[in-house]
Amino acid sequence: MDRIVQNNIVKEVKDSFLDYSMSVIVARAIPDLRDGLKPVHRRILYSMYESGYTPDKQHRKCARIVGDVMGKYHPHGDSSIYEAMVRMAQDFSYRYMLVDGHGNFGNMDGDGAAAMRYTEARLAKVSLELLRDINKDTVDFIPNFDETEKEPVVIPSRFPNILVNGTMGIAVGMATNIPPHNLGEVIDGCIAYIDNPQITVDEMMQYIKGPDFPTGAIILGSSGIKKAYETGRGTITIRCKAEIEETNNKHRIVITEIPYGVNTLELKNRIAELVRDKILDGIADYHEETNIENGVKIVITLKKEANANVVLNNLYKHTQLQSTFGIIFLMLDQGQPRTLGIIDIISKYIDYQREIIIRRTKFDLAKAEARAHILEGYKIALDHIDDIIKIIKESESDVLAKQRLIEKYRFSEIQADAILELKLRRLTGLEREKIEEELANILKLIEEYKSILASEQKVLEIIKNEMLEIKEKYGDERRTKIDNTAIEYIEDESLIPQEDIIITLTNKNYIKRIPKDTYKVQNRGGVGIKGMTTTEEDFVEQLISLNTHDYILFFTNKGKVYRLKGYKIPEFSRTAKGLPIVNLLSLEKDEKINTMITINEKETYKCLLFSTKNGLVKRTLISEFDNIRQSGKIAITLKDNDELISVRKTTGQDQIFMCSSNGRMARFDEEEIRIMGRTASGVRGINLKDDICVGTEVSEPGKMLLVVTENGYGKKTTMDEYRETKRGSKGVKTLNITEKNGRIVGFKSTDNEKDLMIITENGIIIRMSVDAISQMGRVTKGVRLINLKENNKVASISILDKEEIEEEVEEEEELNKEIIKKLDVSDSKDKMKPKQASKKVTRDDSKYLKEKKEMYKHKEKLSSNKNINDTNIIVYKNQMTVKDLAEELNVNTNEIIKKLFDLGMIVNINQSLDYETAELIVMDYNKKLKNEEKTDIINFEEYEIIDKEEDLEPRPPVVTIMGHVDHGKTSLLDAIRNTNVVDKEAGGITQSIGAYQVKVRDKLITFIDTPGHEAFTAMRARGASVTDIVIIIVSAVDGIKPQTVEAIDHAKAANVPIIVAINKMDLPGANPERVLQALTEYGLTPEDWGGDTLVNKISAKTKEGIDELLDNILLIAELKNLRANKNRYATGTVIEARLDKNIGAVCSILIQNGTLRLGDPIVVGNFHGKVRTLKNDRGENILSATPSTPVEITGLNDLPVSGDKFMAFETEKEARKVSEERTLRHKEANTNRNGMTLDDLFSKVKDGTKKINIVLKTDVKGSEEAIKASLQKLNIEGVSIDVIRSGVGTITESDIVLASASNALIYGFNVRPNNKTMEVAKQYGVEIRLHNIIYKMLEELEQAIKGMLDPEYEEKVTGEIEVRQIFKFSKVGVIAGSHVTDGVIKANSKARLIRDGIVIYDGEIASLQREKDKVNEVKKGMDCGVTLENFMDIKENDIIETYEMVEIKRWV
Repeated sequence: MDRIVQNNIVKEVKDSFLDYSMSVIVARAIPDLRDGLKPVHRRILYSMYESGYTPDKQHRKCARIVGDVMGKYHPHGDSSIYEAMVRMAQDFSYRYMLVDGHGNFGNMDGDGAAAMRYTEARLAKVSLELLRDINKDTVDFIPNFDETEKEPVVIPSRFPNILVNGTMGIAVGMATNIPPHNLGEVIDGCIAYIDNPQITVDEMMQYIKGPDFPTGAIILGSSGIKKAYETGRGTITIRCKAEIEETNNKHRIVITEIPYGVNTLELKNRIAELVRDKILDGIADYHEETNIENGVKIVITLKKEANANVVLNNLYKHTQLQSTFGIIFLMLDQGQPRTLGIIDIISKYIDYQREIIIRRTKFDLAKAEARAHILEGYKIALDHIDDIIKIIKESESDVLAKQRLIEKYRFSEIQADAILELKLRRLTGLEREKIEEELANILKLIEEYKSILASEQKVLEIIKNEMLEIKEKYGDERRTKIDNTAIEYIEDESLIPQEDIIITLTNKNYIKRIPKDTYKVQNRGGVGIKGMTTTEEDFVEQLISLNTHDYILFFTNKGKVYRLKGYKIPEFSRTAKGLPIVNLLSLEKDEKINTMITINEKETYKCLLFSTKNGLVKRTLISEFDNIRQSGKIAITLKDNDELISVRKTTGQDQIFMCSSNGRMARFDEEEIRIMGRTASGVRGINLKDDICVGTEVSEPGKMLLVVTENGYGKKTTMDEYRETKRGSKGVKTLNITEKNGRIVGFKSTDNEKDLMIITENGIIIRMSVDAISQMGRVTKGVRLINLKENNKVASISILDKEEIEEEVEEEEELNKEIIKKLDVSDSKDKMKPKQASKKVTRDDSKYLKEKKEMYKHKEKLSSNKNINDTNIIVYKNQMTVKDLAEELNVNTNEIIKKLFDLGMIVNINQSLDYETAELIVMDYNKKLKNEEKTDIINFEEYEIIDKEEDLEPRPPVVTIMGHVDHGKTSLLDAIRNTNVVDKEAGGITQSIGAYQVKVRDKLITFIDTPGHEAFTAMRARGASVTDIVIIIVSAVDGIKPQTVEAIDHAKAANVPIIVAINKMDLPGANPERVLQALTEYGLTPEDWGGDTLVNKISAKTKEGIDELLDNILLIAELKNLRANKNRYATGTVIEARLDKNIGAVCSILIQNGTLRLGDPIVVGNFHGKVRTLKNDRGENILSATPSTPVEITGLNDLPVSGDKFMAFETEKEARKVSEERTLRHKEANTNRNGMTLDDLFSKVKDGTKKINIVLKTDVKGSEEAIKASLQKLNIEGVSIDVIRSGVGTITESDIVLASASNALIYGFNVRPNNKTMEVAKQYGVEIRLHNIIYKMLEELEQAIKGMLDPEYEEKVTGEIEVRQIFKFSKVGVIAGSHVTDGVIKANSKARLIRDGIVIYDGEIASLQREKDKVNEVKKGMDCGVTLENFMDIKENDIIETYEMVEIKRWV
């Protein structure tokens, strides 16, 4: 019997749990301080290094790497290994990625990486610094789990990875959360510690400023960082980087950086929930513009009435756009978990690196000594080479030779072996010298190694130098900004850096702070930079320069003063508008800031001078304003109907100027005003009578006094012209006031280097240079500064810094000269000269009208393209007379009258004939009569324009670029535009509409910049065949993508030439051969492979291949012989349209034929108007536009849509009549019904259609291939089936648009569209046919073509349910807790279950319950429980659709 050992169960469990806990801590969850890695990460890196998957080698399959790691070192399942490797390859997870991934490694939306069999990886370059010297006995190795391999306990880690990349982990009873830091900062901190081991945390934070997250964002305050660095634990608040932009009187919040670890999809859903629950108000739209090149970009569009700052603050409050990060510096130190501060971490890391350097040096020393030992043996042997050779030759064996060498020359065994293996070529004189040289060098190395081991300082110098090399190689700029000015997060003001800043305040009281170096000094002729984006009614009124720790005093018209430090003003970008000051100060209603003053201890100013509207003045010491509370204090006690108008700093010995509205100026010495307390009201400064004080100024050398009157007059006068008066006097006359110029409303002290801003009561603003204002004597009435309309007066003035602007007249003259030159109207130059005060482009009206009349003669050429050339056919026209018929038959009129008399009709030559009578006469001459085919000008887009051959001239080709997102469409357009800039004066073209032209070898090309291939097809669906050539752009790295396939489908359906541009050829992973192979699968065979598709390999970044691409465009254009008649009325297509609140409909159009001129009446779609402005693609005003020219016009009475056709008319009356008739017809007819239905097939076949277009969508790839092959084999009565698109997945809106544009049917096999897609299909008139049996689909098509369709059942959807929760019961099975989203759900009705657009189940509802009761039906908006007949695999978010079959009759 086995011996039973008694043990305390409590102790046994306790010990076992502790053992387990420590194994989890050490072997899984907690990183080692020395290399910052958990075991799984360390094993992945070492295995990849051992297998040779280094950065200079190709990527290897992740499945292979995971298999190696799991088989050799980490037998805990492949998922943990792959997840760890994926995270090391994500640029949003690791600050410095340790694995270089290739393929889909997940994204910030929370989408996981692709399966490991699809992805590839290799070591990143920076990982080699972690593994450097691992083979030099720098670390210990231990046996792996099965003792067949050895793995490192820790890796050398030549930089502090524990801080640089950080980590997070949860163990038993403890957790770690180490944030990433900037590599350069951490290395600087390590070097600072080496130089000063007694460094404090505050000093260390001068180098390591705080965490630096890969996703950027902003850390609010430094107190949490400091606490974490001191104690090892702390909490920081991270806020997204957001800017408020204003466009078209709407605000939008643009987020470009988000807090670390935030899932953008969850963020979007959270914001949607808050909007739905009315917690967040004011949000109109949320969409992402994130891409690989530009990173994160989330755009939140706000409603017009929303306050952008309030919405942003609520987003911070309720969403993860502001989140906290708990720092826990928990790590393994000598195998024990410890929480350490920043100094301890760096200290222990430096100790570890000291050990690494010492072990490496010892290894190198031993290796060098061994080599020196062998070389010394070589040297002795070479000195006695003849004897050595003799001994070897005479020895019977190598063992004996070795023994004799050792005995005679006292070689060691190692030396003797080396000499026996010495090659004969080493005996030459040159080799002898090499051996001696090598020995000398190695002896020097040995001395160096010994000196390193003997000197602690040398070891530390090596650590410093090697870390600086790493910083130089891999260091980068900090991504995460630390905002020490966030008021609610400031705990220690000393943490806020001393910086020079500028504070700006606008006329509408918007305030912001910007760094002073934002406005850098520029050389003479510099173009300057934009300072702020303000509205037309707002402008920067006050600007002061100060330090972040200086105080700003804000004085209001109500006599109150508020005080803030510079850092408390929020910092905004250079062009941002700023923050309403009411968000910082507790201002009352109608209280406005009128003066900002900065207080600096270094300044010599002693007092503040206050003046009021009623002429009171007060002088108070600046020291009185040292203690101002948040809610403000009284700066001056105001009497009734008085307000503070001015506050100025004085030295105590200044001259004071006070001006009244009735034209009087008082000048007196400052010392005449005694110093008063803060709450005093002041004393009289100027004696007023029925007027007010408009301003007070302090004398400054070189300044002049400027006055402006209510009627817009003004002048400037030197200060010396005003004699000194006494305080309280009426002053001397400063302006001769008359009824013409009016009273003074503004008074300022200024110089000629400033600008004057005048604001009127009606909101009109004019800005002018002070230098342009006349300098006049004291008693003058001034000159007119602004022309005011009746009942308008000047309200106020402001003095601003000078802004350099160009003369508008010069620009205007240059513009018109260019227009005259282009139009070749030199004979009318006098009439083309513009008025100096107008920016409108003029024209030669006589020549314009003459050309216009000539142009409109061509209108009769609008026909149905069915010309009658047969001389035996006579065309009967309405109200045809006897004379007309005689002329058509080329006979005498009397002959026709005689024939009619024989028929019993007495007529004269002007009498009309009906069709039957005329037909009888024509038959007598062996001819046929045919009714005239009238041109319906109302539907002008349905007719083709027939022009004479001699009128046609070459026109530029129109090109559209399409492709997958991020494949470089925009980059290619920019590259083409920058390569062929027509006007280089501004360094580039300002594209103002959705199209532009470039010039290539004196030939123009027009590029249409549609927002996507769906927009292109939407235009084509409305009959707009605008494109001559389509360029499909494909990334050489990513290859063919889903949107690429859609673009190919759309381009092929449009039946236009296709050029394929393979982009990103400059990238290392470019594989154009793979793209070429894939193209053949979609019917695009490259020319080099024997096909007819032109393919260009390009790089939009380096501009490689761009010229060849443009050459191919010109080649195709030449082959297509693109021509048009510019000498006729203009016709064309709408590219895009928008509504401008000031000028109405703004329409971008493409002229396809004729010439459009300024002032032409025009019909666009169903709307009409007159071309009031005509601008080209660079925003320049022009007089006319010829074929293939994109232009922007205004003057329409409503907004058309993309793809609408337009035509110019002779008169505005005619255009209006056509527009009204088109509108009427549009209402009467279902113009949206463009698609084909099954009922249409037979009639279309009878009309001669030989091809039926089909869009096919299936549930799986196998079904797609089988059905597509079967359809293409069908050939019924000469009619073939063309599958213009096929794919796997649900039917989308893109499929509907393509089917509508191509007149196609949509067939779905085991897939279903959602309700929204069905609605779109109805709007476009596209029929969707759904099947689950292949032969029935084929049979249906065959019968439809033959016109033999039987009556069938139509499926009618009665309701839709969304499954929200699953309940499982042993007796009942699975019950779907559901919500009825549409219709009525009835018990026992037919039902199908749809998951991700795929039909999973088709059967019946088994039971329907509300709470505990069974019910017969449940209506929309109610919850219910549902079970399905014989089906249990129901999941959350599934859609259950109920339907019934209704018998219908089909007629063909």
